[in-house]
Amino acid sequence: MFRKILPNHKHFLSNSLEIAIAFFLYLIALAATNLLKSLLDGDLSLLLYLPAGIKLLSILVFQWRGAVGIGLALFSRYLFYDHTYTVFESIAMAIINAGATYLVIYSYMKTFNISSTLNNLNFGHILGLSTVCSIANGLLFAWLLFYFRHLEIGQYWHKAFLIVLSNFTGNAVLVWLMAYIARYHLKQNKLQKLT
Repeated sequence: MFRKILPNHKHFLSNSLEIAIAFFLYLIALAATNLLKSLLDGDLSLLLYLPAGIKLLSILVFQWRGAVGIGLALFSRYLFYDHTYTVFESIAMAIINAGATYLVIYSYMKTFNISSTLNNLNFGHILGLSTVCSIANGLLFAWLLFYFRHLEIGQYWHKAFLIVLSNFTGNAVLVWLMAYIARYHLKQNKLQKLT
């Protein structure tokens, strides 16, 4: 009987760790983005939203656990950081945002036959996924802002465009960074094999 409990306990801990990683990475990326905004002046400071890349990566790697971690991070951000949303709005926006992103990524992976281990994921897939997620998030988040009366209808397309652009650049920076790290590790491995 003890053997049956132990694997479930490990599974629970593993899931909890993945949720926590997604949660904290999102908040760290949000802090980094806010630091960049404070250092840069003008509209260019709004064009790089690093949490979008973390959201994409977390859900891509951790799947539903990543979506839960991102949803919790979004809820925390909306409720405690933005201070403009009610508890209900924060819950609804977090669930819809993380849930929609999960569905977009899941659908994209099924459409292009990308395995859950991501072993057949290539740069083209990542670029396409970044584009689709950025567009979906921009349109959805602007609609949520309008629905909860935080945005006027005349500002919808402008806001959606800025969100799409900032999400895409955040995704692009993260993809570039991951590619750079992967190339660095490949070079290190080749050097170690030669010596």
